[in-house]
Parts: sequence; C-alpha cells; structure tokens
Amino acid sequence: MPIERINASKEFKNLTHKIISGFVKLDPDKRIIVFTSDGSKLFDRQKVLVYLVALNYWPNPPWDAAEREIEEQTCIVRWALRPTLDEFMLRNIIAKRWGRYSVREAALTIILAEIDEIREEKKKKKEEKKETPPKQAEGPSAKEG
Repeated sequence: MPIERINASKEFKNLTHKIISGFVKLDPDKRIIVFTSDGSKLFDRQKVLVYLVALNYWPNPPWDAAEREIEEQTCIVRWALRPTLDEFMLRNIIAKRWGRYSVREAALTIILAEIDEIREEKKKKKEEKKETPPKQAEGPSAKEG
C-alpha cells in the first residue's frame, strides 16, 4: 500500500497550488515537473522554491529532492545552487535530511509572498506597456509629398 500524505490540509494544498500555478506544468504519469515560459524567467532562488513546492503536489512520496535532482530540473549549476540552499536552510524555509531537501510546510506563506511580488511586478509591466502609446514613425508623411 503506497504512503499518502494524510495530514495535508486544504490550506496546504491551496498554498501549494497558488505558488506553482503559472510557473510549472506537472506530468503525473512520468512524475515530471516542467517549467513554463514564465517559470523559466524566474530568478534561480525562486526556481528552487517553486520546484521544491511543486514536489509537494504529488500525492505519493518522495516530496523531497537531492541536490543533483534540483540542479537537473532547474538548470542551476551546483556551485550556484549550494549557497541558495544554505540560505533557505538558515531561514528555515527548507529542511535537509539524508542529503535531500524539502520545503517546510510552515514556510509556504513566506514563499507565496515572495512569488506574489514577482506576479505583481509582471502585472505592473504589462499595464505600463498598455498605457504607453505606440510611437509614430518619423519622416515625411504621405500628405506632404
């Protein structure tokens, strides 16, 4: 009988969904997490968080990943990945056990706040693009000729 995440609350599932939506696509058959175009534009530290949170979306374990797996999935080289993982461990956002990293459930609200900042910045940029009128071409107009 497979182990299932029995104690996963609705709040846990909702926070997980809010964090990863728009940034990753999940393939449940092959158990693969693929970054979308928006997800690939994330900073390295945000990619790591989104990836580790996405692992929690699966109904069965493992809900953690080794450094090598994180490196392969996020395309972040290991020498750049280690300081990021260390910082998150110091901030108690992630935990390390037997060489595998996982997100702490209590840190999901912190992660969501960080991800929401990114979404707000993207909204502002889109609004700015809509508000700026298109530039007209310079030069003689057809009426002057």
